[in-house]
Amino acid sequence: MTTSTLNRWNQDNELSIVFDIAAHLKKYKNIQITILAPHFFGAKKEEVAAGVRIFRFQYFFARLQTLCYQGGMLPNIKRNKLNIFLLPFFAFFHLLALHQAIRKIRPQIIHAHWLMPQGFLALLYKKVFRQDFKIICTSHGIDVFSLRGKCFVCLKQWLVKNLDGLTAVSEALKSELIRNYKADKVRVIHNAVNIENFTPETRQRNNIPRPALIFVGRLVEKKGVEYIIKAMPQIIKSYPACHLEIIGDGPKKQSLQKLSQTVSSESNIKFLGSVSHNNIPKYLAASDIFIGPSIVAKNLDTEGFGVVFIEAMACGLPIITTAVGGITDIIKNNENGFIVETKNEQAIADVVIKLLRDESLRVRLGQAGRKTVEEKFTWRSITDKYYECYLCHSERSEESRG
Repeated sequence: MTTSTLNRWNQDNELSIVFDIAAHLKKYKNIQITILAPHFFGAKKEEVAAGVRIFRFQYFFARLQTLCYQGGMLPNIKRNKLNIFLLPFFAFFHLLALHQAIRKIRPQIIHAHWLMPQGFLALLYKKVFRQDFKIICTSHGIDVFSLRGKCFVCLKQWLVKNLDGLTAVSEALKSELIRNYKADKVRVIHNAVNIENFTPETRQRNNIPRPALIFVGRLVEKKGVEYIIKAMPQIIKSYPACHLEIIGDGPKKQSLQKLSQTVSSESNIKFLGSVSHNNIPKYLAASDIFIGPSIVAKNLDTEGFGVVFIEAMACGLPIITTAVGGITDIIKNNENGFIVETKNEQAIADVVIKLLRDESLRVRLGQAGRKTVEEKFTWRSITDKYYECYLCHSERSEESRG
């Protein structure tokens, strides 16, 4: 597997989805998995975790490797334009590390997470060195919804055409790949959640104010966090003790904090910053409602799937969200959550007040959400689908070699 985002160390708050896929695929004894990811200062360059071998390649001076992690490549370039000069170094050392790993491991399949740059670099290597391994690429969202310039569209169309397999984490991404990038066959394999860790039984934080609302995610435009904050004055009118916890970090944090100071007191809205993923379950389970009012950002990026929604559902929380991106694969309005109009703080406030007034409705939606996760978004079902995909392409690889 290749990726630009991976857990850097224990208790890291970086996206863990790629490592989780690899670790859960270890139940199949005939699969040997190695992950290739960029290095970050303080992380080990080589280690074995949960039976998965991890190689992290250094692409610049260790302390100056600021292109990856902490939000991803595009947000990091947007935040600091100098990071764009790291791209050629990243590409060169990624290809070099890929070459060394291929010589050492002799893989049948390379599973690249994100079309750009992982999928592109893997395909470039295959074409230049005339390799016979298969390339499967998984699109997670930003690689499809953003980078829409003519050159990038043509590049991604060439990439999609030459991949051996293509998966997407939501139906929305599949539709986008078919419509704009001329993808032929796209298989939807959703993300998953560990239902043993994320459970309603983790309710322990009884000292927080009630009622308790929560948001978890990057503080970036597409998350629409400002609309929760703008909804708070209306909610507080009906429930003066209502408390909103915002977990996460990002480029919009400062502007969101300023906004919160103008609409509410500090006792009603708390910014908790980044929290280790291992600690997220207790924050979710101790809350009453999860709100994720995602929008389509100016650069057209939006939710590819939304893992935090299924994490909150697994903890038995009713969900308030919007119908953008892959969220509609998860939430069905008035069945396991509520879908409101985007950029509408009044609609958010109305639904929050409705839920706070009706405990039986909160319980019904929470139970339905937990059931949805148990039926559709467990690691057992998701890794079975990836295994089937690998098996199919490994058999084709053997036939082509024979």
